[in-house]
Amino acid sequence: MKEVKPTQANSFLPFIPMNIHIFLLVGSWLLENTLKVFNIARIPEPLCDTLSEPPNLSSRAARSVLVMIHDWCYSVVAYHSPSFNNPNRPGELLSPGDIEACLRAVVVDVESRLSNGEKPLPVGVLSADERDRWAKVRSLS
Repeated sequence: MKEVKPTQANSFLPFIPMNIHIFLLVGSWLLENTLKVFNIARIPEPLCDTLSEPPNLSSRAARSVLVMIHDWCYSVVAYHSPSFNNPNRPGELLSPGDIEACLRAVVVDVESRLSNGEKPLPVGVLSADERDRWAKVRSLS
């Protein structure tokens, strides 16, 4: 089999359909940017925001998904704990059935709370204000 050098591989690009070119470009952009989105939070500061540090892979926060229903927040675990032998490797994803069962339990809990007349705190309102005011309020807590 003949070895293909990078300069030779580039000469094949004109023969690849345009939709594949777009897929490769979008795919690499998506991967690079989603790594910056998940498990990162914007922290409001006066005049600018800072980004939180990603949590340690062995922490529950790194293995969970935040679910918000009717202003109640729940942390739903989506991954098993990493193995003791390799704590820097993420754990295995729970089965779709297990994740669905956890989400259904959240929905049942919310329905129960609503039927009992509980009123959630409107936490989403906290982040709807202008950033500098939000940062000032956050610093008071």
